[in-house]
Amino acid sequence: MDSTLVRLENSGLDALNSVAVAAALLAALIGAGAAILSQIISSRRDWRKSRREQLSLACGKIAKFAKLLRSHYRALAMYKTHKQYWFRSHELKIGTESSQRDYDEHHRADRDAKRTELAITEALAELEGWIAIVKVHLGKMASVDEALARIESFKPRKASTFKDVLISTKLEEAEAVEEAALAVEYGAYDIQLNRIVEAVGAKVQPFLEE
Repeated sequence: MDSTLVRLENSGLDALNSVAVAAALLAALIGAGAAILSQIISSRRDWRKSRREQLSLACGKIAKFAKLLRSHYRALAMYKTHKQYWFRSHELKIGTESSQRDYDEHHRADRDAKRTELAITEALAELEGWIAIVKVHLGKMASVDEALARIESFKPRKASTFKDVLISTKLEEAEAVEEAALAVEYGAYDIQLNRIVEAVGAKVQPFLEE
């Protein structure tokens, strides 16, 4: 056989082999690409699902601790008023058998107030922690930051000492009026807590519907 013809046939076979190899490589690349794309889509889907779950949980926890804080603030207004009421009652009854009892009640209310202040600190830390989780996923929330700052900076007035009440029989009525007034003042916390819950809910809701 002519050497030129042999070379041509060999070249043709090499070309066919090259095409086959290239086709196989292309098929492998396409298969690998499809697998990688599938993994990316699956990972993206799983990530979105995980984010929805975390945001849903955080939203529920924020509502829970906001509700708990509202309750604590109302209780604190009550205990602070009771503390002053019982001390004034003790002062007005000095020399009677009930004076010491009233003094003990004063200290009980003081302990309750301090215990509630600690509970507020703990619940507020929990609230801020769950808000931080939402921020990790969705970024800053200016209105929430502002509400938290107002909660932390707000200083309600102290409860009345009832020094203007000179008769013990008038003290209970004065205490009821003062407790209601102080509860209104502490209501400033409720306003900010409501702002937080509403702002977080509005921010999170679209992502829960993805």
